[in-house]
Amino acid sequence: MGRTGGLMSATSGVVTRGHFEYLAARTRADDPFLTELKAAAPATRPS
Repeated sequence: MGRTGGLMSATSGVVTRGHFEYLAARTRADDPFLTELKAAAPATRPS
């Protein structure tokens, strides 16, 4: 049923602030299109 091949570890681990800081330091900031998309998103939510 499940996939194999080492895509996930057999055990889980805690995600720490350090993990998020590591990713944030290595991830690009939002580009202008994504910034605009995020700004428009609340208007699409039902009231």
